[in-house]
Amino acid sequence: MPSFRTIKTSKTLKIDLQPSTSRPLQGGQSKNLFKELILPVKKNESARRLLLCINAVLQKKAKNIVVLNVKETSSFTDYLLICSGATDRQVQAVSDAIQEYLKKEDIRPLGVEGKTNAEWILLDYDDVVISVFQESARSFYGLEDLWDAPRMKIDENAAEIKKLTKDMA
Repeated sequence: MPSFRTIKTSKTLKIDLQPSTSRPLQGGQSKNLFKELILPVKKNESARRLLLCINAVLQKKAKNIVVLNVKETSSFTDYLLICSGATDRQVQAVSDAIQEYLKKEDIRPLGVEGKTNAEWILLDYDDVVISVFQESARSFYGLEDLWDAPRMKIDENAAEIKKLTKDMA
């Protein structure tokens, strides 16, 4: 089974492959069958994924919805979506709604943390990372204050967001 390392840039996805077996050549030398695989990344895929997440949190009446564009400052994601729920049940419902919306598009999270106590649930969708907080936990951690990045405040009374602001694209 080959091991691999993934490197994501804004235009390509590069996967370095190191197969567990190599092919013997003449003279007893061996050569790796694969060195790397480069795949194009759809330009607006992360923005589309972000819009799905925003609309999911709007449906569950999340409060204080903020998006940070961290493409230029972060190596692990393009967008941070931060929102709040009044109770642990609402935080859980917002988290579940995000997962349901993206599952319909055949998108699964890389990881989900914090579902047990639902004070802060983190959903990692690679290019979009979502933090759903209870208000007390959100004010304690002050996550959005840690980033000097363009932000978009979402009107929590909106029925749907169809496009992102210029700073977010």
